[in-house]
Amino acid sequence: MTSTKIGLAVGAVFLSAVAIGNAMAATGGGATTSSVTTTTATSPAEQRAQAVGHVARIEQASRRVRKMSDEAVRHGQQDMMKAQCLSDKVNQLQALATSAGARQKQHESAISGGDQDLANHHFAALGTLRRRAEQLDTEANQCVGEGSVFKGDTNLTTTIDPNIVDIGDGSSGGGTLGPVTGSTPSLPPFTGSIVK
Repeated sequence: MTSTKIGLAVGAVFLSAVAIGNAMAATGGGATTSSVTTTTATSPAEQRAQAVGHVARIEQASRRVRKMSDEAVRHGQQDMMKAQCLSDKVNQLQALATSAGARQKQHESAISGGDQDLANHHFAALGTLRRRAEQLDTEANQCVGEGSVFKGDTNLTTTIDPNIVDIGDGSSGGGTLGPVTGSTPSLPPFTGSIVK
């Protein structure tokens, strides 16, 4: 194996590890729902089938988010933030779909040419593109949820527990623990609405 091929294989593994790390960070730790295989032990036939599936999944996500974006645009000014957020995700997904289609062709060409190292490289890149598409699909769902968080009036009521022990004279320097004396102040409830 030449040093260039070893470099490509190491690079593909590194990029896959970075992408997995980014996906884990974006989802808050360890739980991702991706079922992408990036092992170089996968046979060419299995890689071919999975590559087709990766591209199909990316295109499916792109179509779904495009439909959500079109729906938000139809609702006009009320869903303008949703429409802008979704439009951004659609653009990114379309770019991923284009890139994935090109990678699939390169992968197929590498398999046909008998260059398994290059095929593994393109296969790993396809897996990374699919994971990014899944992340964008999740982000698109968050775009849709953003508008509903701020609708309607907000009412905030604050209650201070009278059994909390006073820990000082109001300064930030601590104090001694002792019994509660006097009355505990209470705040009036906050009522209002969020201005859009």
